[in-house]
Amino acid sequence: SSYNKKSPFDLNLIKEFNNGQNIEYGLEGDNYKEILNLLLANDFIINPHNGDEFLLEKNTSIPLRARTEVLWYINDKFFKKGEEAIFQPTSAGIYKIKAIANNEKQITKIIINKDE
Repeated sequence: SSYNKKSPFDLNLIKEFNNGQNIEYGLEGDNYKEILNLLLANDFIINPHNGDEFLLEKNTSIPLRARTEVLWYINDKFFKKGEEAIFQPTSAGIYKIKAIANNEKQITKIIINKDE
C-alpha cells in the first residue's frame, strides 16, 4: 500500500519532548501539548476521534470504543449497545457518531472518503 513502502524509518525524524519528569518521543512538528491533553481528556468515546478520516474500501471496519457501556448511534439511528462495536460504512460522507451513557452524550464526526 502507499502507507507501507518497505523502507526503513529514519530515526533522525524523532524528536524528544521533555515534560519536566520524563522524556517522551514523537515526530518533528507534533503538537505534544495538544496530544497530551487529548489523552488526559475525560471524554468517554475513545475511538474514533472527532474529525478522523477513513478511506472507504471493500471491507472498511471502524472500531467504536468507549470507556464505559454506551448506546451507540450513527447519524441519529440506534446502532448498538456496549463498550465496543464495529461500524462498516457502505458509502462515503460525513457520519455523526453519538454515544450516550448515564444521561450524558458525546458526539464526534468522522469523514469517510471514496477510494480514488
